[in-house]
Amino acid sequence: MEVIEVDIKEFKKKLFPIYKAMFPPIERRYFYQIKSANKKGMSKIFKICVDNKIIGFLIVNALEENGYIGLDYLAILPEYQSKGYGSKAIMSLKDIFPNYKAMFIEIEKLGCGKSEKENIERERRARFYNRLGFEKLNFELFLFGMEYSTYVLPISDKNKDEEEIRKYMFRVYENIYGKRAVKKHCRVL
Repeated sequence: MEVIEVDIKEFKKKLFPIYKAMFPPIERRYFYQIKSANKKGMSKIFKICVDNKIIGFLIVNALEENGYIGLDYLAILPEYQSKGYGSKAIMSLKDIFPNYKAMFIEIEKLGCGKSEKENIERERRARFYNRLGFEKLNFELFLFGMEYSTYVLPISDKNKDEEEIRKYMFRVYENIYGKRAVKKHCRVL
């Protein structure tokens, strides 16, 4: 398995259709937002390949060297799920970004789904990240109409400065969505 960085043209041609198929509209960013963040050098896009065949992708956000990386999206095509590829892809990010302190993610808050099926999926997702070493932080977020729990995976720094992580996360959101949108639609719970 390989994790290979791609440019925005390859993302649009080969990965954006997968992105649209695998994430519901409420969870997706507009293409222009991904393109803008990529052009600024903030978002990096990686294809996940097995035997030169694309089986998924990752999008990560990072504002500065030695800060934090945010795992924005991870998608593995259904026929390749539950085979360890997602775990290996995430762990490869630790090798790609060895000088960063930690990786953070947001997961839809457990128990707040609209159905039992959705709650089970949220619990499955949380267990997946816990198995990889992600630890739940002590704050939750309201982002664009959804409640999220936050998790962190240490890379080069075992300390979890939750205030520093929270501030960094909001800087990432502001760079992607703009300060006005973040002020209106994002808050710590």
